[in-house]
Amino acid sequence: MIASPSSGQGKTTFTAALARAHKKQGLKVAVFKMGPDYLDPMIHEVASGQTVYNLDLWMMGEQHCKELLFNAAKNNDLILIESLMGLHDNQPSSAEFARLFNIPVLLLMNVAKYAQTAAAIVHGLHNYPMASTQPFTLYGVVGNRVGSDNHHRILEETLGKLYLGSIKRDDKLQLPQRHLGLIQAQELDNLEQMLNHAAEQIVNDALSSKNILQIPPAIEFIQPKASSITRHFTNKTIAIAKDAAFSFIYPANIDYLLNNGATVKYFSPLKNEIVPGADMLWLPGGYPELHLESLTLNSRTKQSIHEFCTANKPVLAECGGFIYLLDSIEDKQENIATMCSTIPGKATLESHFQGLGLQSRTNKNTEYRGHSFHHTIVSTPLEPMYYSSKQNGEQAEAVYRYKNITASYLHHYFSSSADFFW
Repeated sequence: MIASPSSGQGKTTFTAALARAHKKQGLKVAVFKMGPDYLDPMIHEVASGQTVYNLDLWMMGEQHCKELLFNAAKNNDLILIESLMGLHDNQPSSAEFARLFNIPVLLLMNVAKYAQTAAAIVHGLHNYPMASTQPFTLYGVVGNRVGSDNHHRILEETLGKLYLGSIKRDDKLQLPQRHLGLIQAQELDNLEQMLNHAAEQIVNDALSSKNILQIPPAIEFIQPKASSITRHFTNKTIAIAKDAAFSFIYPANIDYLLNNGATVKYFSPLKNEIVPGADMLWLPGGYPELHLESLTLNSRTKQSIHEFCTANKPVLAECGGFIYLLDSIEDKQENIATMCSTIPGKATLESHFQGLGLQSRTNKNTEYRGHSFHHTIVSTPLEPMYYSSKQNGEQAEAVYRYKNITASYLHHYFSSSADFFW
């Protein structure tokens, strides 16, 4: 596991560089991302050449996480896990996950503004009290944005054998970001070049004397009990919007649909494609606010979505998919773009997060888990069917049921419940 004291330390670039470097050596590398994240996995998929799955004990459960790790261990030489935020953030934390599965932790630390203090931070992270009395296994520490040879020497002397190496300050190793996180991988023209450069700098320079494959194996992977398959969607076709505007899709959600009998068909609103023939429609989250002109002009898609939504077929609209169904979206410059006008209301893009964090909702006595993260707010005359709940039980996002449409800011993790909500 690649972890840090906080976000913004360089975990994504470092993890992707490790994946790319070992892939170039001819190894099969599986990468996982802790927590509910769509953007970092896109980078890791390019780096490793393989589908990247999420891991989260609260949202997914221990059994499902164990299945994903087991399947990865069967078919790969190396498994890398990028942690979430800081090592002890959220509950259960990445540290708890590492301890549960006996996964060694490599701490990556942005040490640009300190030196000896790194040892105090490492000590605190390793000895911070957790639910278990057993600590996680600390493999070592890598310093990021090290300013000089003397800076490196101080860190090496202070941390001793734990110190694995230094990454010099290099702006070419910085991944660009926007309001919801990293820029999507498909939008970065120089991503391949950056990954190769990062692999060279990080593995050949910072870790030149270390071999990450010499890390002792984690848990002995005994095959977990297989999840039950109930075939909810036998003979059902599900249409899914998928492009740069609607890209927030967990690979595990697609697996869930396929494993339960569904046929999946994709279409692109940005290409003005119509909804394919289907029994159900899923409009996932993404960045519709970045493509307002195209989404406004692409009338064939809007008309086909409107017709599907009025045909009394089940529709799930999550976050970006939800605001796409509204009458309009207003950006920060107060430009108003016309959307599908299927659900009455308007979305307005704000400067700061309006919703963020793990949540659950209950429908027909069944709990579904997921998360929200969005910068828009919605004004609608509709009354919520109910509200989701934060982990502490506080009221969170409104969930609307309009005709046959379930719409909210929630991104659902489908297998969090044995039943389904469409």
